[in-house]
Amino acid sequence: FGKAVAAGVFPLAGCIVRQGAREFSDKKRSVMQSHTYAGSNTRALLTAMDVLNMIKDYHEHIGEMGDLLAEQMHKAADASGGAMVAHGMGLMWGLAWSRHSCATDAELRARANVVMKEVCQSHKIWPYFVGCGIMVTPAYDIQKHEVIQLGDKLASAVAEISRQFGWRSMTVSQMSF
Repeated sequence: FGKAVAAGVFPLAGCIVRQGAREFSDKKRSVMQSHTYAGSNTRALLTAMDVLNMIKDYHEHIGEMGDLLAEQMHKAADASGGAMVAHGMGLMWGLAWSRHSCATDAELRARANVVMKEVCQSHKIWPYFVGCGIMVTPAYDIQKHEVIQLGDKLASAVAEISRQFGWRSMTVSQMSF
């Protein structure tokens, strides 16, 4: 995998872990999420090396903003009335359609994803759109007011989508998992 990322020229690599995910999770780390840099662009690889060299300077800020982002994503999930659930860690979070909305109906989910894109655009937010909902990965230097603004906009957007589809509000205690 490391050779595929950096062509063997740059000191960048990754690994796949078969066991030990719980130990990572207990320490607020994750092996379940990733972004892939398919490497042949020299500038991108040099930038990645610089980021890795300076990321330790951001650890405290990333932790604080990650905790705040978690709160904001759960706030957005709550605003959906049970239509979406929040998943994530650190500065990588998503909102996935719950089975109480459209997760188990491919046609309805496809329509909801189209509406999600339209509503997010109207609220001037542009997350990653994935088949089961959305994902956000803000920059490491994001500021507190920007995280809160993102949470407010997402909460408003998902509440609007739930209203459009007529999904009734459910609390977590009413849901069966």
